[in-house]
Amino acid sequence: MLRQKKHEIDLKRKEFLDYGFFLLKRQESLLSGIKDSDLDNVNIEVHIRECYRVINELERFIFAISHDLLSFRPQFILWETFKLGR
Repeated sequence: MLRQKKHEIDLKRKEFLDYGFFLLKRQESLLSGIKDSDLDNVNIEVHIRECYRVINELERFIFAISHDLLSFRPQFILWETFKLGR
């Protein structure tokens, strides 16, 4: 039973670390999308808002890594995007 619980915790940690990597890649994609495209002002603003959302989530994630990763609760929209992209 203890081994099973440890295995579940290890899987959750791996899932969260994969999520952190997803956030970094998402941020890079958003920034390059702003830099390399001919977006109008409205779309640039949408990209910037999404960048802020990802940055805030990364800050929360980094804080959770340094304190208690298993207590981390991801933002619903970003978490669902991550799960769909797997």
